[in-house]
Amino acid sequence: MSESKIEATDRLRRESRWPEASRFKDASVKRLRAEGKTKAEANDSAWDEMLAAFPPLPAVSKPQASGPLDITKADPELLDRLADVPLDWIRDVRWVYQVFAHPSVELADAPSLGAWGLLGFARQERSKFFGIVSATLASKAKPDTDEEQIDSDPGLAELERMIAASRG
Repeated sequence: MSESKIEATDRLRRESRWPEASRFKDASVKRLRAEGKTKAEANDSAWDEMLAAFPPLPAVSKPQASGPLDITKADPELLDRLADVPLDWIRDVRWVYQVFAHPSVELADAPSLGAWGLLGFARQERSKFFGIVSATLASKAKPDTDEEQIDSDPGLAELERMIAASRG
């Protein structure tokens, strides 16, 4: 067995194949027990059979720069202008939420260079982004203009941490 049982279980769950693999393993245990193997032998053999029948899925390569969010060929003046925009997490998060699924959003539409980067993160880490958005925006009891509330939002600190982690 090249991966532990917990590693295999976690992998199969990530691949959304755990229910099918688990049923396969249970059927193997039942068959092996009927063939006279001990419970421990049947369980170990069933895991081996399951791992052979459900190997890791081939890795899907992520596209390199040249996708719709690629800025390598962007106008340097536009990049400089967007990079100089003052930090406003709430504005950027809301903008990304608003344009997340829009197929023709362009760099010039972004309120800041950070918002453009956040859009790339959101599209790659969809569930993480929407979890942060719901926590961040749901915690806003006062209007957006209350800077003290914005600065003290723990959801924004988590968003900053996740973005930093995704960069390297």
